[in-house]
Amino acid sequence: MLTKTNIYAKLIEDLQKNKIDIHYISNITGHGLRKIMRARQSFTYIIEKIFPPQEIFLFIQKYANLSDYEMYQTFNMGMDYALFIPEKDVKKTQQIISKNKFRSIDAGFVKKGKRQVVIKPKIIIFKGDTLDLR
Repeated sequence: MLTKTNIYAKLIEDLQKNKIDIHYISNITGHGLRKIMRARQSFTYIIEKIFPPQEIFLFIQKYANLSDYEMYQTFNMGMDYALFIPEKDVKKTQQIISKNKFRSIDAGFVKKGKRQVVIKPKIIIFKGDTLDLR
């Protein structure tokens, strides 16, 4: 059931060497996709695409009888790292990610607004007050 943790140091080094303008990085461990809004500024994070959850998460959800809301606020659901980059760098970034043997998706965008995460495919909104990690 357990898998090794991904180490992204070489990937980040390769992105920097290729002049990718990384605005922010968020590792998504505990606190699920809410952790994307760790930055202190008021932004709305719109997630338009998600990876299908790994089998372990489907198992937990089924046998613990948990809602999608609870699962995505508690677990990373297989999405363990988020890079915030300009739209112009997405294609090049994804090529570098592939070369480092990781998978990626262009998941969405950030806009000024209330501090919240909107997961459109699941119709879930996590408001800023649900995340108090600082």
